[in-house]
Amino acid sequence: MIRRHAILIGLFLVSAASLLFEILLTKFFGSKLEHHFTFAIISTAMLGFGMAGTWVHMRPAQFPTDNGPSADVLASYAWKFGLSCLIVIPVFCFLPIHPLFPDWRGTIALPLFFLMFAVPFFYVGVCVSYTLIAARQGPGVIYFWDLLGAGIGAAISAWAIRTLNGYGATVLVGLIALAGTVMYWLASDKKSRGLGWRVPLYVLGVLGVLIYPGIGRQLYGHDVFSIKYLELRQTLLLDFGGIEMSFWNAVARIDVSKTADSHKRTYRSGIPHRYEFLPIPGRFILVDGGASTRQFALSGPPEEQPWLKDSLWAAPYAGRDPAVPFERSLVIGAGGGVDVLVAKSYGTKRVDAIELNPDTFKILKGRSEDPKRELYTNWLHGGLLLMNTEARHYCHTLGGQETYDVIEASGVDTLTAIQSAANALSENFLYTEDAIGDYYRLLKPGGILSLSHGYSSPASLTLRKFVTYLDFLHKQGVKDPGKSVVFIFDHYFENGLLKKGEFTRDEITRLEAWVKANDYLFIYHPFMAPDTPPTRPIGYGDDYERMDKRFYDHLAKIQYAPFLDPEQTKIGDDDIPFIKLGLAKSPEEREAILQKLRWDVHPVSDDKPYFYFLRPNHSSWTSAFDGAFMYPQPAVRWMFLCALIASIALVAAPAFIKRKQGTGAEERKTVLRAVPFFALCGFGFMLVENSAFLNLTLFVGGPLYSLAIVLPTVLIGYAIGSLLTDRYLTQSRRSFAWVVGLYVGGFVLYWAIVRFGLPMLIGTSWLTRVLVSVALTVPLGALLGVSVPWYMHSLKDKDTRSLAWMWAVSSAFNVLGSMLFVPICFALGRSVTLLLAAGLYFLALSWAAFARKAALPVAKS
Repeated sequence: MIRRHAILIGLFLVSAASLLFEILLTKFFGSKLEHHFTFAIISTAMLGFGMAGTWVHMRPAQFPTDNGPSADVLASYAWKFGLSCLIVIPVFCFLPIHPLFPDWRGTIALPLFFLMFAVPFFYVGVCVSYTLIAARQGPGVIYFWDLLGAGIGAAISAWAIRTLNGYGATVLVGLIALAGTVMYWLASDKKSRGLGWRVPLYVLGVLGVLIYPGIGRQLYGHDVFSIKYLELRQTLLLDFGGIEMSFWNAVARIDVSKTADSHKRTYRSGIPHRYEFLPIPGRFILVDGGASTRQFALSGPPEEQPWLKDSLWAAPYAGRDPAVPFERSLVIGAGGGVDVLVAKSYGTKRVDAIELNPDTFKILKGRSEDPKRELYTNWLHGGLLLMNTEARHYCHTLGGQETYDVIEASGVDTLTAIQSAANALSENFLYTEDAIGDYYRLLKPGGILSLSHGYSSPASLTLRKFVTYLDFLHKQGVKDPGKSVVFIFDHYFENGLLKKGEFTRDEITRLEAWVKANDYLFIYHPFMAPDTPPTRPIGYGDDYERMDKRFYDHLAKIQYAPFLDPEQTKIGDDDIPFIKLGLAKSPEEREAILQKLRWDVHPVSDDKPYFYFLRPNHSSWTSAFDGAFMYPQPAVRWMFLCALIASIALVAAPAFIKRKQGTGAEERKTVLRAVPFFALCGFGFMLVENSAFLNLTLFVGGPLYSLAIVLPTVLIGYAIGSLLTDRYLTQSRRSFAWVVGLYVGGFVLYWAIVRFGLPMLIGTSWLTRVLVSVALTVPLGALLGVSVPWYMHSLKDKDTRSLAWMWAVSSAFNVLGSMLFVPICFALGRSVTLLLAAGLYFLALSWAAFARKAALPVAKS
């Protein structure tokens, strides 16, 4: 029986390996490149799927269909897929090239990475598309085995990355692909299958992956060569003596240094310069190679450490009357525990700390394999409740109880890609106006919310946070919102304070003394004179003109990249009107000020959770698609353009070749009529999948759980829908009516549940929310799995080879949908984006009705 179904089992295995490999790439790319490059390269590399479909379609001699798919051909491509995965990962990590290099090493980096990773996807794409055109089973059955394997691969990805680390998971990809190769060989009638030289080569590939990390650390100090945020990496490797522990998970990779000290601001950020030479031993923790946190090894109780009380993160505590104790604080993004220690330094009786990354959470708890755990947990744990969860969800579980004196999130911007398409950032949901409302409701009267961020030219993100505070307070009925807001700057970070109530003159006086003693600056406080000169951000005004390009590039590479304006825009005092906005007497006056700015800094909502994307003011919603403000790096925009051109080529090339080959006009028309259908379905699928991911991020408690639930359940649901379509819908004379009815009912029901049902259940237990998410997403995937196999079934009888071409078209538009989801959702919002996706499917079905009617023979009178 196994041999009889060996080809389908082989397809299942290589598909599982390909999805695991795709998710795994985000971890390696996150360590080497910035998140926007990760998104662009993986999206475009997946064009390898489409290229494979076109290749199979145009090479009939190499991919015969008369006697079913050739098992030997499939085995050859499956073996190449597995081996290429084992090769490209260590090569990618080792290569000393990077987009930030100003010479040829930067020029070739992105194209080379694209080509490297397109190869494995091409090989596995051949396995899928060839099976699709040559198998005796219907397209729905092939899609079932393909998507079921992909869903299982996605489901085990979080476990594989966490348990085996990135390199062990790469070996697992290779072994699963090898198992698929063996299944194909079992289906072959040939006795000689080339095992003699293929298996030893495969073993060498596995050994290379396992041995490489040690080699990389010997050469570079880190197993992944990178120059992004170079000063962070240098701090870890030089000042702290290198990596002591590394941990991988689906959220991010973290590298923990040895215990040492450093006088660099990368380690001492937020600590006043007057403590520059005070010994502060600790550990430096690097997150995905591009963000950092610190663990401090205290020599005594936090209350005896004045540098903690004077750090920028202490701002919400510093202005309070010393006679009024702090009962309870909430820390969002605990990291290495700095904010917890700051809260304890002011005598806070209980601190609740939330950390999303499970490995960072375990380090704070004290990992059994950590030889220094006592040194770092000794003064941390008393009166501390640590939680490994997502902040927004936790706030919902408290039901709006006024619980905390202080809620603080300092520098939680990791800019880490957290899904396979790598196009959504978890931090977006921390800064929406809805998020501010969640935090604010948990504050006691007089409590303070503290959110920190980099303050750099053109200051747009800080302005957006400031305006979000004011706008939220106005909607709460606060008559003078500016009296409840204070922003403080330490020459790199700013700390924005929002009080539940007005800041008193005494509180501001205490803050003024604290700010002066630590050489900080006020960006705004409610008692500022209207003519006070504005506090300038990093890179203000003529600062960029004084930087030559080499020095600017140097700053961007080593430290300031997340907060430096890539366009080096020259700004003036009118572009940073914090005082005018804070002292404005009415919403209309504030709006008039905002309308004069060059950037749209209005608050963002959970429906459009893109805090980091700022478009030019007075621009239409279509400006979201110009890409310049959303992806300011020209190299990324060029890659998107190349992907668009490649997608068009995948659609057009086979049509042109068919014409040159003299294919019959009616046959050619029948196939060409199918192209819009598969293009619309491919594009719509990615909009629905990414919308589902965002819809569940807050509901299930963070992007890690959303990734672990949405991706496998959508794919497994798609597999089930494909199988049911093949078994039942394609056999019905009224199949078109059934398909239309399913899509109308399914999308309406899904939208209603997301819009009205999920908010009512967000405070339920974690298990309940997971079960609800699975129950919601599997049927959604099944619905999406109906249309493509349904149309392919009718097409298979007319031109079976065209199925590979249509699969290429669908794959190409999957890529375009993935790349354009963020601009579309930014412009329209999650709800409207879902409606747009539904509209695309209905347009596809309408086109199918037209194409089917056009294909019918004309009756003669």
